[in-house]
Amino acid sequence: ILSPFILLVARMYQYQSILAKLSQKVPMVKGGYFFLGSVIDFIRNTPWDLMSLWHEQYGSVYSFGLLGRVCVSVADPDTLKVMLKSKYSSFKKDLPFTYKPFLPILGKGIVTSDGKEWMRQRTRVSKVLRIDILDEIPSITLKAVQRLFATIDSKPADSEGGKVVEIAELFRHLALHVICEALLSIDADECDSELAHMYLPIMDENNKQVWNPLREYAVMCPFWWEHKANIRRLNRYIEKLINDRHKLREEEKRKGGEREKEDVLDKVMKAYEENEGWGSQSAMQLRDELKTFILAGHETSAAMMTWAVHELADGRG
Repeated sequence: ILSPFILLVARMYQYQSILAKLSQKVPMVKGGYFFLGSVIDFIRNTPWDLMSLWHEQYGSVYSFGLLGRVCVSVADPDTLKVMLKSKYSSFKKDLPFTYKPFLPILGKGIVTSDGKEWMRQRTRVSKVLRIDILDEIPSITLKAVQRLFATIDSKPADSEGGKVVEIAELFRHLALHVICEALLSIDADECDSELAHMYLPIMDENNKQVWNPLREYAVMCPFWWEHKANIRRLNRYIEKLINDRHKLREEEKRKGGEREKEDVLDKVMKAYEENEGWGSQSAMQLRDELKTFILAGHETSAAMMTWAVHELADGRG
């Protein structure tokens, strides 16, 4: 009975100790509540705007408390370079807190890896994602934009002769089309009918969990089970793509031929085969890497295009 209480007291003591030590070296955001930290500030304000304001007040590096954790925000390029490159082994990623909502997508890919494992994965993948991979992107993007225009043209006009479209959702599909064709040679029709039906609802629920972490524990609600089912379906779908491609590559090797046009999946598989061989865990590791590529390139690109259109349409220069 006393164990949870003892653990809570120990956690609070650890929290206060870290705060005391860190405040001697890094500016600490003023205010907040014991253990809760600045959680009320985040509820009342847009998080990114709030953190930007704090950077204006406290400088390029500051710390703040949040739900028993001590967080540090860094906005200095030179410091970030040290953290991410020259002294990456000295910094650990906060998987249980910061990355938690997106772990179903990220899995054990390069984003969630640490230390030597991160460097190993980074070295393996960086050999593939060279600048020459961008040679295929313009033609793929052009086709995607043409499909987007055709979709907008097909929308019925309203009573005033204009058209109302959910441009943010269209941009999400456009970005997904480009990434899936470049990564996996999946055409737009299969992307929309298969991958998008699994992937986009997962991302929607993950984003909701960022703002309402209690959704993760709502096991009595239908959306919770649907989310878990979509994750399983997405994993099986990508694993099948990988295994089918591996079998195709092996068959082509036996026949003495090579694929005329290699996509990112082919090149990453080749890196696996050359560096460590193709083992029982290769498909699952590669699955997580591909999901990471999709997430990293999809959400950011779609959001950027949506905000760009919003600013252009604003009409205030």
